[in-house]
Amino acid sequence: MNMGRRIEQLLSVIHSLYYNIRLFGWEGLRCPILIHYKTSVKGFRRGRIILNRKSFGIVTVGFKGTSSVQGKKSIIDLVKGTLLFEGSAWFSEGVIIKNKGKLIFGDGFSSNKNCTFSCTRQISFGRDCLLGWNIHVRDSDGHTIFSNGKAKPSVTPVEIGNHVWIASESHILKGTAIPDDCVVGYGSLVNSRYDQPNTIIAGHPAKVVASHIQWEI
Repeated sequence: MNMGRRIEQLLSVIHSLYYNIRLFGWEGLRCPILIHYKTSVKGFRRGRIILNRKSFGIVTVGFKGTSSVQGKKSIIDLVKGTLLFEGSAWFSEGVIIKNKGKLIFGDGFSSNKNCTFSCTRQISFGRDCLLGWNIHVRDSDGHTIFSNGKAKPSVTPVEIGNHVWIASESHILKGTAIPDDCVVGYGSLVNSRYDQPNTIIAGHPAKVVASHIQWEI
């Protein structure tokens, strides 16, 4: 291992210990959340992050990802929301988490570079979800839209089931519900609720394009 890599690891451990102790007190010495030292962190306070398990490095933030994709700066901004991890989770370089609500990640979660999670009310992922690079997930329009003088609903929860693969460059918008064992095709715009598992959902806007499928890593 070269000297630069050793220094990166040392700085990341120090960075991680500081925030883990702020979150979990002396239990934070186990360092259950590993945070790359270049990751910008805001809003880390007790009760803001809940871990079902606190083993070393069960959650990692801001490390590696596909080498051919340029990574951005990683940012965690909890504002006043809660992050719930039901098991292991891996967030590659360039992740942006902006959470005012409740953001839930099931066990075995993994996301590639430059994924953005913008949660106003609630976004939930089931077990064993896999996300490609440059994916945006949001449960809000960000601004209020009026129709005939009446405000349209601007926030609706997002629900992602178990074992869902969301391919790169996709956008998952408010009100989306994706059942278990589905695949979202590359570059899709998903803004509807679906009720059939084992399907491929793809397009702009997305629709079901194949049924009775299975996928594996």
